[in-house]
Amino acid sequence: MVWNRRTGRPYCNAIVWQDTRTDRIASAERKGEVIRPRPDCRGHYFAAGKVQWILENVDGVRADAERGEAIFGTVDTWVLWNLTGGIQGGVHVTDVTNASAPC
Repeated sequence: MVWNRRTGRPYCNAIVWQDTRTDRIASAERKGEVIRPRPDCRGHYFAAGKVQWILENVDGVRADAERGEAIFGTVDTWVLWNLTGGIQGGVHVTDVTNASAPC
């Protein structure tokens, strides 16, 4: 998920692992050998493609990211960021077990 560090508001709903909007990105990355998942792993599991899709398709996110105002992480990251202060200096962290893929 991607949210604004000044407002704390997400730019859009989170893209979950089952979402296939990032399939095109994952296929292109696989051809360029940027991402090499195991054969039984679907490319749209990976966060990089989700962030790329949001940057390319959600109005205002790329410009905010270029200014350092857009940050991303798991839903847990966003919750922890809010619980530790949010726009008042929240901590941007995640649990390694949540940030890893099963592939």
